[in-house]
Amino acid sequence: MDTAASSYGIFNTLKAKLIFAFTLILLILAAIGFTAYLALKSADDGFKSYRELARDSNLASTLQSNMLMVCMNVKDFLLTGSDKDIRQYTQYFDEVDRLMSEAKKEINEPERTQMVSQLIQELEQYNATFNVIKAYRVRRDELVLNQLNIIGPQMERELTQIMQSAAQSNNTQLAYLTSDL
Repeated sequence: MDTAASSYGIFNTLKAKLIFAFTLILLILAAIGFTAYLALKSADDGFKSYRELARDSNLASTLQSNMLMVCMNVKDFLLTGSDKDIRQYTQYFDEVDRLMSEAKKEINEPERTQMVSQLIQELEQYNATFNVIKAYRVRRDELVLNQLNIIGPQMERELTQIMQSAAQSNNTQLAYLTSDL
């Protein structure tokens, strides 16, 4: 037995055994601490990524709701042509424009940044197209007010006069043709 015990001579004394045990425990604790540090670092990175994604999603949601209001006001303007719809369109479009500027500053992920740049170009095109439609609507209103609303009643009066004249002269064929118009 002495030969077996002497081969492990380093662990013969209680002091050596205690030092070895505490060193082993400290090494295990250091490994656990390092593993915990790596896990917390990974979790922190995950939370940062999640926070950025949540902010981007919230911004995109607000943008989408304002853009839907812009589209609704365009639809209403096409139906009614009212100044109220133009004011609301301008209000919501200005908000969309402000949010797009904010998105350009806040969104850092390259794929989303490219999407924001494309959206900005499409919004500029959308606004330019709406301005063309407004100009067409103004021109249409001018034509209706200054021409159709004047010429229409005048034609109606003249046709009525022709019908009355035909009735007075007993020209039934002319009265029939006039009433057919």
